[in-house]
Amino acid sequence: MGSSVHSRYSVGLEIGEESWTYAWVLDLPGCFSRGASPEEALEVLPSRIERLLDWLSGFERAGTAEARSTQRSRASGSDRVLSPMRPSAPRLSAASASLRWDRNALEVAEEVRDPRCPVKRGDTRALFAWDRHAPTRDEFERDLRWMAHHRRTLLTLVQNLPPDVLDQGDPEEEGKGIHDLRAPSVHRILRHIAGAEYWYLTRVPTPAHLPTEEPRDVFAALSAVRAAAEPVLRGLFATAPAKEVNVPETTWSGTFTEGWTLRKILRRTLWHEGFHIEEIRRHLEGRSGDRAAVGTA
Repeated sequence: MGSSVHSRYSVGLEIGEESWTYAWVLDLPGCFSRGASPEEALEVLPSRIERLLDWLSGFERAGTAEARSTQRSRASGSDRVLSPMRPSAPRLSAASASLRWDRNALEVAEEVRDPRCPVKRGDTRALFAWDRHAPTRDEFERDLRWMAHHRRTLLTLVQNLPPDVLDQGDPEEEGKGIHDLRAPSVHRILRHIAGAEYWYLTRVPTPAHLPTEEPRDVFAALSAVRAAAEPVLRGLFATAPAKEVNVPETTWSGTFTEGWTLRKILRRTLWHEGFHIEEIRRHLEGRSGDRAAVGTA
């Protein structure tokens, strides 16, 4: 039995300098593609959708509320758990093969080109109209569930790696920031995941408390931030589900003001961990030198 997919997906395009583009599937938070132009990003987006849905099918079984919320039926006879953004070519059903070539199946709902906040290659900061709406209860619980699936996938990939593999990287890159690295070690990527998730949780203030010190052990850091994430996010959902905050930011790519909401925090958190899971997988397969390829196929 083939898989069923949406007949149409709402897409937000984030278009930056020299037309560098992120294409976000707004119906599937965290699902994205990127390319040197909007056309290039859209061209590969259907395969990214299929990969995400294949990965989710390993966690959310057909017939359950979880499976219905993803709009995905598992292929019969398959119990495999796939990684998000799997590097190898995904299995394509007849429906998804049609989606790949039918540009009408992807509905571009919004394009963001903000000259005050230009997106540089590899960076992303758009606040879409979609982000400004409060998530429904089902959407919010789905996003928390998908965060848990990402973390399970990440830990399955890395928790038993020996120290020499965790720390393997280019010695000439010591002292560089994560965004300047060509091939960061798995350990540095994991530390970056923990730090970025903490940063996302601080974008919209809540009464919930975040840890004040980062544990030295990277796995303890990942665990501490994730343990704090659910009460912070639930607090936002209960008290300020559509609150928008404009935050002055200074990052690796410049100084600017960025808008944040609960929905954007969820979208970016899901995207970020999935992105780096793919990067770690490429690293372990010996393909870490091409960071630009992550998210493009």
